[in-house]
Order: sequence, then C-alpha cells, then structure tokens
Amino acid sequence: MSKCILLVDANVFSSLLHKDDALHRNAKEIFEIISKNNKVKIIVPPIILYEICTVALKKGIDKKIIKEKTQRIIDWNKVSIVSLSELSIYKHINRTARNHVREPAIKTNDLIILNTALELDAALVSTDKKLLKSAKRLKVPCCRNSEDLLGLL
Repeated sequence: MSKCILLVDANVFSSLLHKDDALHRNAKEIFEIISKNNKVKIIVPPIILYEICTVALKKGIDKKIIKEKTQRIIDWNKVSIVSLSELSIYKHINRTARNHVREPAIKTNDLIILNTALELDAALVSTDKKLLKSAKRLKVPCCRNSEDLLGLL
C-alpha cells in the first residue's frame, strides 16, 4: 500500500474525545486503525480545530481540558495542520461552487474541507451525511466507519 492521506472531520475527533457520544466507539475504531498503520497521515485544516473547540464548549467542557485535548491532536506525529493558499482555493472553487449550487445547505466550513481534500488528494473521514454526499459528488474518496476505512487502505 502506498501512503494514504486522510482528512479527518471534526465530528470524528469530537466523537473520540467525548465518551458519551453515540459515535464514540466508531471514532475509537477509526483511530485505532490509523494508529496502527505507518502509511497513514492525517491532515487537519485549522477550521476543524475551531469546530472541535466549539462543539466541546457547547457540551460544557472546561476550556483547560479543551486546550489540552486539541493540543494532543496537534502534537500527534500522524497529524499535519494544513492551510490552502489563495491559488489552491481558486483552483477548485468552480468545481465546489457547482456542487454548492446543487446542495445549497452545505456550510462554508465544509467547502473549505472539500477544497482541502481535493487539493491534497486526501480521503475524507466523516460521519456528516451532507458532507459525505457532497464529497462523493466531487469524487473525493470517503469513509464513515472503520469498515470503510479498511476498504480504503
């Protein structure tokens, strides 16, 4: 297997960080597979870190704990924090904009995530049904659970 780049969405990280989350087990299985595979690298656009913090704050988690958990994500050797340049954004905007017209409920954050996945040839790991639907339309490889991830690897 060649190197595999995964863009892990905030909802998967949030499910992992919150043991009471309905998808905690799913997220845990995904991260166990990632941890054991030396060929897998995770990319995280900064917007995802903001989303993780926002969800944690809404759940009433202490700011100190949020900072600690997000720092652990940033420090993990499998994770690279990536941002797109303006040129990269323009490269894919026509494609994602057309998709946005067909799926008008898609959020700006999701457009950033999709553009990042397209630019870096990354597969998307998410449990967000709307985002996965848009990703599939754009031919971005996707997985929503450990079974999908194993099939991708």
